[in-house]
Amino acid sequence: NGREGVEQWGLSRTPVDIVVCDFELGDMTGQDVINHIRLRDGRVPILVVSGYIPDDALAALCGHTALMEKPVNLDEFTALVASLLAPCTDAPA
Repeated sequence: NGREGVEQWGLSRTPVDIVVCDFELGDMTGQDVINHIRLRDGRVPILVVSGYIPDDALAALCGHTALMEKPVNLDEFTALVASLLAPCTDAPA
């Protein structure tokens, strides 16, 4: 449930390291979830896992957002999550 996830994210008293969500959530889209989260935190990595994302939605997904197609391979999922959680080394010293 997208709304419940956004609500729980907003109520969290501890920092959220990563958000993982589907694109089709029934009550809202993954893009809606991303938009709600980005209003409050533009840096938390978001991983969208889905069997289908419309082309027009792909263009809108941006900023610390990664995509993974279903079915998910656990090793690939683990590696992608680790890469999203790794500190950025592109920042100037």
